[in-house]
Amino acid sequence: MTPQQIEYVLAVAEERSFSKAAKKLFVTQPSLSKFIINLETTMGVTLFDRSSSPITVTDAGKIFIETANRMKELEDEMTLKINELAGLKNGNLRIGTSPFYAANMLLKTVKQFHRKYPDIRITIQEDTYRNLEDSVLRGDIDLMIGTSSADEELFNIEVLCMEKLYLAVPMNRAVNKKYPEFMLTPEDIKTNSEKTVQIRHTENGYF
Repeated sequence: MTPQQIEYVLAVAEERSFSKAAKKLFVTQPSLSKFIINLETTMGVTLFDRSSSPITVTDAGKIFIETANRMKELEDEMTLKINELAGLKNGNLRIGTSPFYAANMLLKTVKQFHRKYPDIRITIQEDTYRNLEDSVLRGDIDLMIGTSSADEELFNIEVLCMEKLYLAVPMNRAVNKKYPEFMLTPEDIKTNSEKTVQIRHTENGYF
């Protein structure tokens, strides 16, 4: 299975038309049709059912396409690893995260990363953490960013940052009288005042 065979068969399967595939490949339709016929003759199978419009993929064609896609993935993986060894700064980076993080956290970071590595294409997939874990295990994405716990036996985990969470309650609630030493004003939070720092480092400061 040569790269040209893979490219041509996948193009026909995607376009479901020899004429459209020929335009996509910048070749003539007769030459593309002859190429596929010669391939089918060599393999002794029919890859496409030409009796229907648009054309459909035969069972043999599905096996060919499935194998071709796996070979492309292996080739892409090999190329990426070789580039990494050579110190090249290009390739694809697929990141999974929640819609909240994608909208509020990643935008600025991705812009800074792109300025530093302009030849790396970043794709962001938004989903639930459970689905993203499955995507990482399948190899559909390279990494995921989130706050949920994960199985350290299955994943390599890196802590990127620590978040500060504040509980906002009305002034007349009993909790304010019970824990007056933990009350913060909006100004304390905005300026990250000394009181805020002290509370974060107090053992009883988390309730």
